[in-house]
Amino acid sequence: MSVIKTENLTYTYSIGTPFEKTAVDNVNLEIEEGALVGIIGHTGSGKSTLIQHFNGLVKPTSGKIYVDGQDIWAKETKLRDIRFKVGLVFQYPEYQIFEETVYKDIAFGPKNMGLKEEEIDRRVREAAGFVGPGDCDTLGEIADIDVAIDFSFPGNLDTMLENAMARKIPLVIGTTGLTAAQEAPQDAEK
Repeated sequence: MSVIKTENLTYTYSIGTPFEKTAVDNVNLEIEEGALVGIIGHTGSGKSTLIQHFNGLVKPTSGKIYVDGQDIWAKETKLRDIRFKVGLVFQYPEYQIFEETVYKDIAFGPKNMGLKEEEIDRRVREAAGFVGPGDCDTLGEIADIDVAIDFSFPGNLDTMLENAMARKIPLVIGTTGLTAAQEAPQDAEK
């Protein structure tokens, strides 16, 4: 069964203005459970716009999106429930890190789910042990570690993944840009 499916998905920015631009045009896609999928394209090709549809951050101009067989824009669907199933980790961590310490940032999602403090602590330790420090006994140390100001620091990506894991999200989608060399491989041959 598909965990994510799109049917004739189209999204157009700034409809009715001189800046109107279709970023996603009639996309049909099925992602099966357990699949590792890459969406590759040049800057501005619509990759991030497409991905933002998967948990309802963006409503399509036309077409449908299904998560676990459920139309996410059907009247009876609660987007909050969909967002507990599909987590997004964006290209720029500075747009996604909310707290001043690693522990608090990992706990951000579970707190917003309304979980009890004991369950939040358990999930933070579990997620940090999976992605971060191998020894969860050292978690007390990361409770006081500031989130790095240098957003090129790879630990910030780990913190965002830990946050998604602590929420027990079954599907995590990440975005990243291509380097100039990857965007223009034909130039490498010249």
